[in-house]
Amino acid sequence: MKEATTSPETSSTEEIHFNFGLEDTWEKNDKGQVVRIHNMPRRTRFSPIGVPGCPVDIRNLGVERTTFAKFSSGETWCEKDFWPGTRGYTALDRPWTGKTIFEVQGM
Repeated sequence: MKEATTSPETSSTEEIHFNFGLEDTWEKNDKGQVVRIHNMPRRTRFSPIGVPGCPVDIRNLGVERTTFAKFSSGETWCEKDFWPGTRGYTALDRPWTGKTIFEVQGM
């Protein structure tokens, strides 16, 4: 399940707000989602395993994640995939900032 385009029903790349120089943060929204905001440039996809501060127990996160990335060139990229397992931390070809969205299950 891979998607390399922006999904307007979930979010759009125009909604990505960056605070360069600030640490990455967590948000919980009213859509039943937990969002990791990536302010610090990174190469790897995001997995919540071992990352402090998640507003829900990570066992309550669904297995799908949606990653919205913005590169320094201004180009944007979006992918929907599964975060558990070996793909959890796979790298992109260049640094990016953006957000990773997880659906909250069983709440």
